[in-house]
Amino acid sequence: MEDIYMRLARHLETLIMGYPFSDDLIRLLKETYTPEEAQVALAIPNTLAPLEVADIGTISARSKLPRDQVETALNTLSSRNMLYMAPTAQGETGYALLQVGYGIPQTFFWGGQQDQRAEQMARLVLKYFSASHHPKGLRRHSHQNVQIQPRESHRGCPYAGRAPQ
Repeated sequence: MEDIYMRLARHLETLIMGYPFSDDLIRLLKETYTPEEAQVALAIPNTLAPLEVADIGTISARSKLPRDQVETALNTLSSRNMLYMAPTAQGETGYALLQVGYGIPQTFFWGGQQDQRAEQMARLVLKYFSASHHPKGLRRHSHQNVQIQPRESHRGCPYAGRAPQ
């Protein structure tokens, strides 16, 4: 059976704003997700447009884990800012994977921590996103065009609604 982190890296690679696959991405994922969290992340559709979310029922149906475990993992990941969270059209809590353009590179630093963990994650993020690491750049995939429409509330982003000063 293929490694859960390899599967998650391939899943993230096919997002609309996907992550180029590499061993460095797998190392980053191993530091970021427990195996159970990775399994739940694999159940989140990777075909959603940026800022579009899936409800817990949809995610749970795609997972091999019981719904209560899926819900716990989603709440844990969103509390660590590792998922985008916003209301669905029906008003339920919805979740989406973070896109490469606004997500994993920033999430480790939103809290302003300057500790050993932040340093470690900064090194992993810099290694993964370095220009020499991706000679073709992050635009190596051709993706469909999407129209992004702002919503009133973006609870998944700690700085949503704050204007630059």
